[in-house]
Amino acid sequence: MFPSDCTHLFIDSLFIDSLAIPKTAKNVENAEAFMNFILRPEISKQISDEFPYLNPNLAARELMSKKQLENPASFPAEEEFKKMSLFKDIGTKGSDVEELITTLKAQ
Repeated sequence: MFPSDCTHLFIDSLFIDSLAIPKTAKNVENAEAFMNFILRPEISKQISDEFPYLNPNLAARELMSKKQLENPASFPAEEEFKKMSLFKDIGTKGSDVEELITTLKAQ
């Protein structure tokens, strides 16, 4: 499932997810309502039904099936975590990574 030498440890893999409202947001009330909606356990579980990524919402995990919770791509085993590493400062390569991601998403 994972490369044998190393895998990038995404923030989501640390059981952390984040939603943020930009300082310059024009409609903070709607942004907060959306965040409250997305964090409801039943909604978060529905998102996991469609997109099997690691779900950091503990209440939503209680609603997930055994099959979902045992998916190693979503919930890697401890030994897999030990092989993973975080990105360090990659300097000017950050813009190259951003361009690659944008290109992939556009396809």
